[in-house]
Amino acid sequence: MHSAILFFLGTLTASPGGYESGISEHNGRMTIFINGQPVAPLIYHLTGGSATRTWEVIPQRNLRNFADAGYRLFGTEVWMSQVWREDDSLDIDRIQRQLRAMIDVRPDAAILLRLHVDPPGWWLEQRPDDRASFALAPSTLAPEHVRKKRTAARVVSFASAAWKQHMAAKMRELLVALAALPEGASLFAIHVAGGEWGEWFYYNFEMEPDTGPAMTRHFHDWLRARYGSDGALRAAWRDDGVSLDTAAVPDVEERFRAEDVFRATEKIFRDPARDQQTIDYYRCHQELVAETPLYFCKVVKETWPRPIIVGIFHAYFFHLTHQAAGGHLEMGRVLASPYVDYVASPLSYEFDARFLGGTGHFRCLSESIRSHGKLWLNEMDHPTFLGDHFERPKPFSPSSVQDSISTMRRNTAHLYTLGQGMWWYDFGPPGLDGRGGWWDHPDLMQEARALRELAENLMKKPYKAAADVLLVYDTQCFYHLAPMYVGVYDPSAHWNRTETLSFEAANRTLADAYKSGAAVETVHLDDLPRLELERYRVIVFAFTPFLSDARRAFIKEKVIAPGRTVVWVYAPGYTDGKTLSTARIGDIVGMRIGKSSVNLPPQLLLREDSLAKGFPETRVDASIRDAWTIPTFQVVDPDAEVLGYYGGSREVALARKQVGETTVWYSALPLKNPLVLREIFRQGGAHIYNERNDALHAGGGVLWLHTETGGARMLKLRNGAQVSMDLPPWTTVILDADSGDYLLK
Repeated sequence: MHSAILFFLGTLTASPGGYESGISEHNGRMTIFINGQPVAPLIYHLTGGSATRTWEVIPQRNLRNFADAGYRLFGTEVWMSQVWREDDSLDIDRIQRQLRAMIDVRPDAAILLRLHVDPPGWWLEQRPDDRASFALAPSTLAPEHVRKKRTAARVVSFASAAWKQHMAAKMRELLVALAALPEGASLFAIHVAGGEWGEWFYYNFEMEPDTGPAMTRHFHDWLRARYGSDGALRAAWRDDGVSLDTAAVPDVEERFRAEDVFRATEKIFRDPARDQQTIDYYRCHQELVAETPLYFCKVVKETWPRPIIVGIFHAYFFHLTHQAAGGHLEMGRVLASPYVDYVASPLSYEFDARFLGGTGHFRCLSESIRSHGKLWLNEMDHPTFLGDHFERPKPFSPSSVQDSISTMRRNTAHLYTLGQGMWWYDFGPPGLDGRGGWWDHPDLMQEARALRELAENLMKKPYKAAADVLLVYDTQCFYHLAPMYVGVYDPSAHWNRTETLSFEAANRTLADAYKSGAAVETVHLDDLPRLELERYRVIVFAFTPFLSDARRAFIKEKVIAPGRTVVWVYAPGYTDGKTLSTARIGDIVGMRIGKSSVNLPPQLLLREDSLAKGFPETRVDASIRDAWTIPTFQVVDPDAEVLGYYGGSREVALARKQVGETTVWYSALPLKNPLVLREIFRQGGAHIYNERNDALHAGGGVLWLHTETGGARMLKLRNGAQVSMDLPPWTTVILDADSGDYLLK
């Protein structure tokens, strides 16, 4: 723990040798340190339209706006594909000018450099075997215009050894040159970017990569390391004709198996007996999605001549589709790496999260980040009333100054309660080619100043988490789930299609939990042993259909505890990677569970007074795209208390039972609806701050509330005090969680 505290960035001028930086704990939260001093992790970051031309009028104006608001941490971007020339030279002068223009705005600027490591087009042109290919692209199941578009896109395979070797050499050359420049002294962080959108998703993941030569070679090497012999591989794949030298990356038919007997009864799940080839491939694929950015981060750490912060986009969980092909399933490898100091992503792109009245929640599993000692930097790329560069449908962007301030405050408030950081990512209004200016208004800049000042003030106080509800999720399950496509290819699949119930269980459960009135946190199932579980009154296994024997043993020993409420959702443990078993669900839940006959888009029906006296009749729909949801489950335990049914059916979809000294709930459908979640959390002993359906969170001595409807509110603090307020609609307030005093109003 650092005791010497210096909060004024004016003292953090770069020494002749340059900034030395790192991420370390300070007062209970992970914090940026520059030259040994803690710095509030709020950054102004230029985007692709302006980052490479920082000397131009628009980026200069916006840099000065934020500098005048007290910001001295800035971000910019460099694409190796632009500065690495075909004659093998590097355009260092361009980068030097880029950095110098930022330093001219603020001589003591500390700069985060986002370095994109995608190879240049000329490099890819020379090396066709190092490009990615796609299982879906040549399929007649994809429309002709899609096949042409995707096969025309030449992108590198994550399995390309040549790319990694050549890029690493050029990165070292570039970093050594930058470190020798006066401008290089101002760098405090390097963000290594690559893959789709620079966010380390596999390129064109919705088209099911990667069937190219580089990946095929890598898959063979991976199988040799895993199985060691042809016999072991043949036994695992149940294929007497396969060998370690001939094994193929699965094609689209093997990945989806849309029309066979097994999928008619187990549509959501893969067949452990026949789908091992696909399961193996996706695991190989996902390990590369983690190991590839780590390779480049190691290059930076080992090359830069002084300590420097290194981070990447990774560990996304919420608002993702195509999890096996395009997610970050092996995020644990990244979080365990010494070469990564922080991970980052934009806040959730769900419309409900972005709209006024929404949650603005992070896309990470927050307690996993914190338990590994990493900092999370949230990318705040939300438009303002000045207009949306991407011209997304209304009401994605606010329509007034006040609405813009409300969303700015809501999105930033998560930093205070979760103990994390952020950057303002400034695409700007339409018509400016992404050069920035979203916050180019006096009132918005005043809010940006106030948010920074509050962050600096809170750094002086010890951080302590306040949540007593924990939502548990898993990524390993997606190896065992089978995504369903309409006709295999659906042009809207990129955003709206996934493994049926998982999208609801992840995104809608979290969003509505934020509106339950309780403070909630999220964690990866594998990180449960890293947490102090004693502080959680309610633990919700929100989507955990894959449970190994070791996972089940830990849960039974450490999670099923006296006085705690444990909530199970859908099919916990239905697969262990070897078999599918309804009995295994019942074993972990502690109730008898059977298969349900309901398979049309299901609905949960809660009758009046079902959860508590005065609880209204409530119907909760599972919003899914697939017309047939298979399998579903029901409670068939005569000792369980029946609380809810499938709509239109007598089959039990929600029940409660006392299992030893633990209260257990089981919901056959994803849990959503703030009213339902509030009552479950209340009965489990969680603290309820607010009885209305406003977005809310607490932690670090802070309580924030974002309301769409406004009106009279009575907040109950943990110390028993009550805070009465009358709020206008579409506003965000930030309070001291102990006194109830306004920190920002």
